[in-house]
Amino acid sequence: KGGFSARGLGAGAPADMAIGAVRGARKARERARQREAAEERQKLEAIFKKADKDGTGLLERKEVASAINSEFGRTPNEKELDFIMKVSDTRPPEGHLGMAELAAAINAWRCYEEEFSEGSDLAMLFDEFDVDKSGALNQEELRRLLSRYSGSEVGVEEAAGVLKQADMLGDGQIDKIELNLALAHWFQGYVQGLPEEEDPAPEERTTSAACLVL
Repeated sequence: KGGFSARGLGAGAPADMAIGAVRGARKARERARQREAAEERQKLEAIFKKADKDGTGLLERKEVASAINSEFGRTPNEKELDFIMKVSDTRPPEGHLGMAELAAAINAWRCYEEEFSEGSDLAMLFDEFDVDKSGALNQEELRRLLSRYSGSEVGVEEAAGVLKQADMLGDGQIDKIELNLALAHWFQGYVQGLPEEEDPAPEERTTSAACLVL
């Protein structure tokens, strides 16, 4: 007698508290995402400003290379830079990158660096089939690589189609930085050729292709 009744708290109190806790956690995660996005934006602006030596608000080719070096500590070689410019230069004027395009260039380079880090599966796969150690795969080397990657024999015509689609540098071969794109084009064709009820492919075969340098 004289004490508080549990009924007085109301039957919905525990549920209300749980809902409030979930909402609070969601808001906290959203604030964290917003802070992270703001920090990334500030970092990108600093990289851009440092590389934009002439203050035009646009980065030319050598300034893009400088920005990538500033972020990753390695300057792309000429072919790598050609590729990065092609996949990120989506707005006029041609041959110059704005802030959003630089973000795309940095993301493309980050993906490339991660996928082809020393000792990675893709790096070792590429090196194995780059028989002449030229740093690029001709059509036959690409065909053999795709056969190993897919676990089944890939035909000459199929390899030629993949090479044609992925050869963004236009040199008639697949350079290392183009390999992810080649795998993605091969995978797309593979999926299109499957019966609808079949699973597209084992997860491990889509991981690398999903990290496109686009």
